[in-house]
Amino acid sequence: MAEIWLHIGTQKTGSTSVQHFGRNHASFLAEQGVSFIGLGKRSSLNRLPKAMRQRKPDAVRQLGAWAEAGIAAATARHVVLSSEMFVSNGVDLDLLKEVVPSLTRMPLNIVIYLRRQDKWHESHYRQRVKTGRYGGSFVSFFEKTRDAYGDYNRILTAWQSAFPDATFHVRRFEKNRLKDGDVVSDFMSLLGVLDLPDQEGAAQSNVSPGVELLTVLKLMKKTGAFDVGKMRQAIQSRCDVSGSRARLMPNDYAREIVRYYEDSNEAVRRAFFPQDAQLFDLGDIQGEGHVAEGFSDEQQALIRAMLDAIAESQSKAA
Repeated sequence: MAEIWLHIGTQKTGSTSVQHFGRNHASFLAEQGVSFIGLGKRSSLNRLPKAMRQRKPDAVRQLGAWAEAGIAAATARHVVLSSEMFVSNGVDLDLLKEVVPSLTRMPLNIVIYLRRQDKWHESHYRQRVKTGRYGGSFVSFFEKTRDAYGDYNRILTAWQSAFPDATFHVRRFEKNRLKDGDVVSDFMSLLGVLDLPDQEGAAQSNVSPGVELLTVLKLMKKTGAFDVGKMRQAIQSRCDVSGSRARLMPNDYAREIVRYYEDSNEAVRRAFFPQDAQLFDLGDIQGEGHVAEGFSDEQQALIRAMLDAIAESQSKAA
């Protein structure tokens, strides 16, 4: 009997790579009894939870009907539905069950990857800066978003309540815990697909910018004269060196972030990993650690002045 594998993220845990693999290797996966159900040309269902968050009921029902039709047409034993946005705030799980009724009619596996919160928030911050949606400091960003994201026990409790008969596969997004150190290999191993096509040379999906490029993008944001997202794409199309990948925070602040979610993490550990002393490995944030310096204050002032001058000249030319 066919069963559904609902991959719900979380965000910043390689979901895009899993979805790209599902799209790019559909023929191989079909031979293995696996089928990814997407919307349009994508191998993800991101449009469905996005419509829920935007409170577009007609779109939600239409997208749900398309997903349901895809499930009905699938002949594979393992039917995969993937969207990291399913765990976003504003997603109505009761409505999800209503518009995709196969989730309660067929055997259901729910797969979720959890990333240690300091790393998750850092990656989320880089993403928001690179798209031009934020231009402040990492500390201010965390303080604004810490209660909206990172409480994994709250997420899991909500999903277990909505889908009490589902089998939950909770995975930790840590290289030493993933099969072959890779999230695609790890996810596919859950489906019994162990020997994957050679991925050497495959481009990493949804890469976040390094420290120096982040600084430039934030300075662009402050001028208010640039489309930061488009400028980032233009820069990276001309230069593939985006800067240092060093951490954006000292280790003591990383530990403070993890402590903020201590109770939540402990609840998840007890429920899913009782054999382990702690949910996440904290070895890399002991001691002081290294914080990325990026550009000096003087260099940033020079870059900001240059950007202001460019913006002013463009305004006069218009």
